[in-house]
Amino acid sequence: YQRRVHGDVIFAFVFLLYVGGIIAVGIVSFSKGDPSLLKTKSEDYLNNAALAVHDHRVVIGVMAGAAFILAIIWLQILRFFTETIVYVSLFAGVAGVFVAGVALVSVGNQENLFYLRLAGFIVMGCAVLLCVFIYFIRHRIHFTAVLIQEACKAISDNISLFTIVSPMYSALI
Repeated sequence: YQRRVHGDVIFAFVFLLYVGGIIAVGIVSFSKGDPSLLKTKSEDYLNNAALAVHDHRVVIGVMAGAAFILAIIWLQILRFFTETIVYVSLFAGVAGVFVAGVALVSVGNQENLFYLRLAGFIVMGCAVLLCVFIYFIRHRIHFTAVLIQEACKAISDNISLFTIVSPMYSALI
């Protein structure tokens, strides 16, 4: 129990930092942004979208059917390879962050810009911190993977549930 409390405090602090960052971005956006750039002619847009849907309804139907089939295939893949997919995705993200840091350092060296090199090293440090973070949450990742596998199993066993819920979910989106 004691270990979990400390972990929860750390994640609460990280969450509050994230929320603070979002608030800071919002403040800067409202104070220095130009809202006139966001204005569009919504009626023209809606009319054009309605015409496009009417003209391409066969293509949209085929794409919806293909998406449904791909979703069933994805459920089967997730059912058997969940943990592998999660770890590959996590480490691909970490590798992407690290490569971005290396690119920043490289460009900083070519252009002789100290701040760009510094930003690159900070980004690479964040990639290392992400690796450490992944190491410490590996048990939770395993538990989550097991939950996803069981959910995929339940959906596969009740495919009628999937056929009813997926159109409703896509309509909400």
